[in-house]
Amino acid sequence: MKSIALLLLLAILTPFNPALSKENQKKKSLYNVVLLMRRLEPIELTKNQATQIEILNHQVIDEVHSIRDTAGITKELILERDKVYGELVKNGSVKADEFIPHLAERLNLTDAQAKGFADTVTAKSEYKEKVMAVLTEEQKAQLKASKASSAD
Repeated sequence: MKSIALLLLLAILTPFNPALSKENQKKKSLYNVVLLMRRLEPIELTKNQATQIEILNHQVIDEVHSIRDTAGITKELILERDKVYGELVKNGSVKADEFIPHLAERLNLTDAQAKGFADTVTAKSEYKEKVMAVLTEEQKAQLKASKASSAD
């Protein structure tokens, strides 16, 4: 079953849209999806679960990229966001759920860009909830246990 998780991880690195060039396919992934898929690797997924999760992966990747494109969020802006996040949230001066207004101020974001960043947070959160809904209670417990052991 580890091979199913590995196949899912590889599948998310290449988008569902066959019309994209190979260069664009490589660029179209999402860090949050990759992280969650790595956490799911030790969990034995059924083929049905793997298929459902693969579909969710492609949906959230497409949704987030669409939000970013519409909002004018560039790769450079994402890198700047990551720096500000590290400065404000990881050091504890701002809570994660209060981050967007601080980000908007620090980077002089347009309203559309600030909304785009907020919408991507929502999309990623909903994606995680949908993936968790696919898992059994036992699998959720395994995931929680693996997260706790990796934090030690």
